[in-house]
Amino acid sequence: MSWEIVKIIIVVITVFFSGSFAAAETALFSLPRYRVLSLARRSRAGIIVERLRSNPQRLILDIIVGDFLLLVFISILVSSIVSNLFVESYRTLAMFAFSIVLVIVGELIPKGLAMRVPEESSLFLAPILNNFSKVAKPFRFLLSKISGILMPESLFTESMEKDVDLKKIIEMVDVGIKQGVFDRTEGVLVEGLLRLKETRAEDVMKRRPDLVMLSVDETVSDVLELVRREGYSRYPVYDGDEANIVGYVHFSDIVPWMNSQDLKVRDLMHTISYFPETTHVFDIMEEMRLTGRHIVVIVDEYGDCEGIITFEDIISRFLGDIGRVEVEEGRGYTLIGTGQYVVDGSVSLEEVSKILDVELGSEHSKTIAGYIAEIAGEIPHRGEIIRVEGHEVFILDASPTKVERILIRRIEND
Repeated sequence: MSWEIVKIIIVVITVFFSGSFAAAETALFSLPRYRVLSLARRSRAGIIVERLRSNPQRLILDIIVGDFLLLVFISILVSSIVSNLFVESYRTLAMFAFSIVLVIVGELIPKGLAMRVPEESSLFLAPILNNFSKVAKPFRFLLSKISGILMPESLFTESMEKDVDLKKIIEMVDVGIKQGVFDRTEGVLVEGLLRLKETRAEDVMKRRPDLVMLSVDETVSDVLELVRREGYSRYPVYDGDEANIVGYVHFSDIVPWMNSQDLKVRDLMHTISYFPETTHVFDIMEEMRLTGRHIVVIVDEYGDCEGIITFEDIISRFLGDIGRVEVEEGRGYTLIGTGQYVVDGSVSLEEVSKILDVELGSEHSKTIAGYIAEIAGEIPHRGEIIRVEGHEVFILDASPTKVERILIRRIEND
């Protein structure tokens, strides 16, 4: 075997190593951070991948040193081969042809393969690159000093640390929707929950001028009238000035005291949590989960109320109408809480049977008002309570001739 053939074999091997560096660069830097951490939990090679990626400046310098040394070595060998095998008039053409082959075999093909299988390529090449790093240490030290002057190390680390952010995750969710990984509803849910991390209270709250509030000195009778008029289940309670919200009252707290019309709201209200406007919505949701209170007050820097946030506000802001339970309007009825409806007396008995999922049968009455009068044996008065098929019916409003409006509440464990 001639010396020229030996040199050609060495060139082929060297080009292979050059391609390995090119593939390693593409594979290692294309892996998102969460995939790197996943690989590190699965194998020793994955740990090496994570170690290399944790120092991006060192990694890129190792690759540059490797490419440079291999390129110099290849150039010397190829120049020698061309000088011995080609006449002078063809040497330039031969060098040009080899350069094209080097770009294709040593760069394009390895990078293309690494892009198709970045994890497998990283696991295979990381140990090789890790061993080379020990050899390249003197060269890396010199280059790091030069590059440190021209480009601070923070530019390397900052760009790598930000390879996973909220925007990119949401883009991944959008791609998942298009590819059928998520359906549209699931995508909306995921994106909405992700945005909670960055959204502040001031972006979601219902502002004070738009609030329907109660004074601590108002009575159960006033609450019933407000529920009849507005249809909400929770109301913030203020003391003196509307900027001074001191608690809240839920309609279910009023129900047991329907006959105590003069009882004050201050005796029934719950305490309430306060948050500054800059609080993240995610933290507010955590407070709601821990306390079980689904309403909070948002205050300014002086402690005055700027608005409120309910759990339903958060749900409707990020998830549309999915899971909405605060107020559900129907034909003559309003859902104000789980199993609690405010119903007009003119609503048909058939309609009420459907919404309550019970059979309210009568041969004589077609409306819920007529049915209640039939059960009671008379026209009930405002504030009376009647039990019907596992439900309590509270008379919210009645005239001498007709029941105008009622509250129906399911009796638990009846």
